[in-house]
Amino acid sequence: MTATPVGEPEPFVLWFRSTYALRRRDGAWAIVHQHESVPFHMDGSFRAATELTPV
Repeated sequence: MTATPVGEPEPFVLWFRSTYALRRRDGAWAIVHQHESVPFHMDGSFRAATELTPV
């Protein structure tokens, strides 16, 4: 995701992941659960690791 906050001159980039659980109901697929998250630092602070980029 890339966004430029109001009043800021430069955009920022944020990587996150989305997970969807699907279930077939009456012949059609439906999303039954959705989860979105960002990676986090596992140093005890649990801060969002917003500086990471996928390789």
